[in-house]
Amino acid sequence: MTTTFELITRSPEETQALGRELGKLVQSGDLILLVGDLGAGKTCF
Repeated sequence: MTTTFELITRSPEETQALGRELGKLVQSGDLILLVGDLGAGKTCF
């Protein structure tokens, strides 16, 4: 089954909150793709 979400965060705090919530939901084998401009914070996510 494939589920696709597009979530946009606009601050470091929103990104941290998103990471906490995703951490509760992801399971082994799940794939998360991060897309953003250079310097958007993908590596720190």
